[in-house]
Amino acid sequence: MTLNGGAGQAFTAGGTDASHDFTNLIVTNSIAAGVTFNDSVTVTGTFTDTTGPSYLYFHAGSTFTFANISISGGAVGTRVLMHSTSNGTPWIFAVANGTPVVTYVDAEDSDARTSAGPIDATTGCLDSTGNQNWTFLAAHNINVTGSLYTSDLTNSVKVPSKPLGVSVNGGAVTTGSTDINGDYSLPITISDGQMLAIFIKGDASKGSIVFKVNTTTTDITGVAFNVGYVKLNYLTGTSITNTMLDTADSSGDADLKFSVSGTTATFATGVSMYVKAARNYVPAGNVIADGVTIYGTLNLENNSMTDHGSWDATGGTFSCSGSSTVTFDASSTGKTILTNGSNFDNVTFNNASGGWSFSDAVILNGDMTITAGALIGTNNITVNGGDVTGNGSIALTGGIFLVDGVGNFGGTTNWTFYNLTFGDGSGIATTTKTSSNIIQADSVLIIAVNQTLDASNSTWRIAGNGTPFVATGTFLQNTSTFVYSGTTANITGSTYYNLNINKVGGTETIAGSTTVQNVLNIINGTLDGSNQTLILSGSGTPLVISGTFTPSTSTVSYTGSAATNIANVTYYNLQTSNGGAGGIDSNTKVMLHYNGTNNSTIITDSAPTPNTFTSTAINSTAQYKFGTASGYFSGSTFIYAEDNNDLDFGTGNFTMDAWIRPATVAGANRIFSKGNVETTEGTYCLGYGTAWGGGTKL
Repeated sequence: MTLNGGAGQAFTAGGTDASHDFTNLIVTNSIAAGVTFNDSVTVTGTFTDTTGPSYLYFHAGSTFTFANISISGGAVGTRVLMHSTSNGTPWIFAVANGTPVVTYVDAEDSDARTSAGPIDATTGCLDSTGNQNWTFLAAHNINVTGSLYTSDLTNSVKVPSKPLGVSVNGGAVTTGSTDINGDYSLPITISDGQMLAIFIKGDASKGSIVFKVNTTTTDITGVAFNVGYVKLNYLTGTSITNTMLDTADSSGDADLKFSVSGTTATFATGVSMYVKAARNYVPAGNVIADGVTIYGTLNLENNSMTDHGSWDATGGTFSCSGSSTVTFDASSTGKTILTNGSNFDNVTFNNASGGWSFSDAVILNGDMTITAGALIGTNNITVNGGDVTGNGSIALTGGIFLVDGVGNFGGTTNWTFYNLTFGDGSGIATTTKTSSNIIQADSVLIIAVNQTLDASNSTWRIAGNGTPFVATGTFLQNTSTFVYSGTTANITGSTYYNLNINKVGGTETIAGSTTVQNVLNIINGTLDGSNQTLILSGSGTPLVISGTFTPSTSTVSYTGSAATNIANVTYYNLQTSNGGAGGIDSNTKVMLHYNGTNNSTIITDSAPTPNTFTSTAINSTAQYKFGTASGYFSGSTFIYAEDNNDLDFGTGNFTMDAWIRPATVAGANRIFSKGNVETTEGTYCLGYGTAWGGGTKL
């Protein structure tokens, strides 16, 4: 059998009897996730792994019995890793051949005491501790030399006369110091591939470097590190991991400024984690840091990271595997996040005293959660996971904040954006406003094609000029309130629930047919109706004016389904059409809906002071424009009421309107009149036809 997967592989033999044995087992998988052997394995022929680098993880406590082995990584930089699945717990390595040899192997926690002889690991092999019955090259006495620099990473200023500590593979700490020039030379005893840590010891200044060495027959030179940083490096292999850091911190010296518990690496307060250029940090666990500096590569995979400080990837890259979360929880403001074009998965901000800004454009493949604290800035932010939630503050004064995908949007603290865009136009998705905060877009709010915004019951402030609300996608107004507050803005033609105009000295112009389902409130400034249709479908008082309404050549249509007050303002065209007692206020003198019982001659006046009508016409449900019926006038049928002062309008303006469905338009036909318009007794009349009587035809 050959294990040659293109991703991490898990191998389970399923038993220890002969039926579960393998004749030959070959590994060619070179993926960093490697091959994990989940239980004991027996190979009656040869176990082979000559693919470098490759990564083998043997189940702690299980026994691996191989008749013969052929294991070699080919070079120091491409060793075959053979580690336990549980750090510190051995796996049993039983080789039947009397002289087993491996070359270019990194072994850890391997108990080979049941093998026919010691495992010969004297060629290019690394003893990562915990091995029994293995033979490695002896340690060498060499010097490690280098320089200590200030926190300026250009390494232009050295730090003289600082006390230093050095630990080999987590062993006892020996001491030294930088000289008057800031250089040091420290004698050490070390074997190939062991971990080496050098650090400032017993001083207010802190800083360290930790790395895995290569060959140790000659001095290690040019090892530079900086005050204020824990520098991660290696001279052999392809990455540094939390497991390696765990080995390096075994001395327990607090001045190292890093520690590992379980699989979580913690970098101490006051020093920034620093990945050296051209080096890879693959933690294979969680990370807690007080500032992150990446000149090489940080591959978080699907693990989590917490950063108490700023994030600077100016010279490097950051990667993750789809479900990781980076949490920023600084306890002060002014923290910056520079990604250098690398994407995050999920990002959380969580400290009420913290403040952050992105120093360049950023893409989140997952969600953004601002639990507490404040996010400010002017750069583009894209959240592709769909969710932007939390009760912290967002106050962005520039850039595009784009939310794509299905998700929730909102918190309890008001959020301000410059350009707020929902959807990238390429996928069908819905964003739902949640919680109680007010959302403000200072430049423009955009709903892209294929995206739906459910505005919920929230308030949305549209503060830009020009066309500050663009809805090429779907806008679900729900019971929201949209407030236009630009100096000179076009109101996008759409259906709103509540629509407010609120800009002192500003003029907002209706730019398309607009429906307001509840209340249009002109609080401050001017609303210009332009030449558009404004439909007010709310009942009660659907138009409230404290500012100014300029009708231009617009049409305002009241269509409420219940009693409706018509605002006392100048209109160009005014329409009323409803199924209840809409359009009724104190100025209404007659309101006849003819919604009575079918064929009944009882006609009800819905005016505030109703008239009593005598009728020979009937209510008919056969035809109606709205409501449940209409008045049917056949031949000479009519209705009339006694004259009264309410029907004397004097010389002022008044309005009569009606919906009619005539069988013919010939002759002179009255809809509503006072007096006899065919004589001089007539006062006014609303009618239709081709001829007229003695009155004045308007």
